[in-house]
Amino acid sequence: MSADRDAEVDLRAVVARLEHAFPQAGPEAVEAAVDMAHRELRAARVQTYLAVLVERRAAKTLGALVAAGTGRREGAVVTDTFGGWLAQFADSPTSLGELARLAADDPAWPSEPDRLGTYITYLEEAGATPAAFQTLTDAWIGYATRPTPEPGPT
Repeated sequence: MSADRDAEVDLRAVVARLEHAFPQAGPEAVEAAVDMAHRELRAARVQTYLAVLVERRAAKTLGALVAAGTGRREGAVVTDTFGGWLAQFADSPTSLGELARLAADDPAWPSEPDRLGTYITYLEEAGATPAAFQTLTDAWIGYATRPTPEPGPT
C-alpha cells in the first residue's frame, strides 16, 4: 500500500471516529473539520503522526462549535446557500462577522458551487492567512450543521 493510500485510509478512520464522537455535528461538519485540519498540516515536515494531529485539531474545532451550539444564534435565519447563511452574521464583532462583511463587500466572492472546496480555493488564490482558513472552516461547519426547517403540511 502506498503512503498516499495509507493517509487516505487514516483520514477516513479519523472521520469515522469523529462522527461517532460528535454525532450532533453531523457528517458534513466532521468532514469539513477534518479536511481543513489536513490542509493545514499536510505540509508538515514529519508526516508520521499526521492522522493523529489532524484528528486532534478537528476534534478541537468540533468541540468548540458543539459547546457553543454550533455557532448558531437563537432565531437565526435559515438559508439554502452558504453566502446567504453567512450574511446573517455581518453585524457580529467576531471573526465570523468579519468574514461575512468581507464576503458581502467582495464582488468576486463565489456563490457556486456551494461546497467548502469552492471557498477554500478562492481564499488560496487570494493569498488568505491561516486564520482566514480557520474562520472559513468554522463558518462552514456552522452552515453544515444549521437547523433545517421542519417540512410543513402539503
